[in-house]
Amino acid sequence: MKLENVTKKYKEKLALKNINLTLERGSIVGLVGKNGAGKTTLMKIICGNIVHYEGTIETPNDSVIGYLIEHPKSYPNATGMYNLIYFSEVFMKKVDKEYIDFIIQSLKMNDYINKKVKTYSLGMKQRLGIAISLLRKPQYLILDEPTNGMDPEGALDVLNIVKSLGQQYNMGILISSHKLEDIEMVSDTIVYIEDGLIKNITDKEQIIQSGVIIISLSKDEVDYAHSLIKDDVKIVSVNEQHITIEYIEDYSFIIKKLAQHNIFPRNIEKKLYSLKDYYFNLSKKGRA
Repeated sequence: MKLENVTKKYKEKLALKNINLTLERGSIVGLVGKNGAGKTTLMKIICGNIVHYEGTIETPNDSVIGYLIEHPKSYPNATGMYNLIYFSEVFMKKVDKEYIDFIIQSLKMNDYINKKVKTYSLGMKQRLGIAISLLRKPQYLILDEPTNGMDPEGALDVLNIVKSLGQQYNMGILISSHKLEDIEMVSDTIVYIEDGLIKNITDKEQIIQSGVIIISLSKDEVDYAHSLIKDDVKIVSVNEQHITIEYIEDYSFIIKKLAQHNIFPRNIEKKLYSLKDYYFNLSKKGRA
């Protein structure tokens, strides 16, 4: 799936501007950004829930897009099983009971699938919404806050299941969540959107393998140590007691160089970044 220059305006307000994004089958893209950044609008356009926009979206012929956006759509006075059978008939004019049972078992819904949806917790409703989004065995799956209302264990369980099903059926998955740990766990690529613009696209592995090394020194050693290593590494910051450098796997040559000049750090701390660090660093840049 390829988006080119997708732009959306609500009267005079620009919700999305020139969005260019590719979603490959077999990959999971995490979409992050503040409330109002344009995440849900973008997902609704991809799913066809918003039809008036500028730009193009190219998908392979006969591609099916499954989605869960905002609140799960279901009939509360009917059982979960009734909803799955009903939506199967609506979507495909037939019921594949074997596949429905497979989804129920995969999402661990057996204990309540024959109870009325109005008795479900929010987390249970989310599982049902994900199950409905999977009914057509979609090539692309769009999930907006899929673990909303779930406890950490339940969220982890569902994300692992979604990732596994995505691999099994070679889906391209676009997932958005305010729980950055959810995005970090399942995504291959992270897309940061702000004020309707894509500001950054990064491989997750590149994010979690980056970070800083903090070298603690005495106050009278900092300036001299800085002058010795500044041409060998990327300096992030310097203060009265610390030199912070961009993370490198092997920094022993720095320690040897300092030792040759009788400088022995009091402490060396490695700090690898998480997706949360990445997100807040980009947010701060956006406010600058």
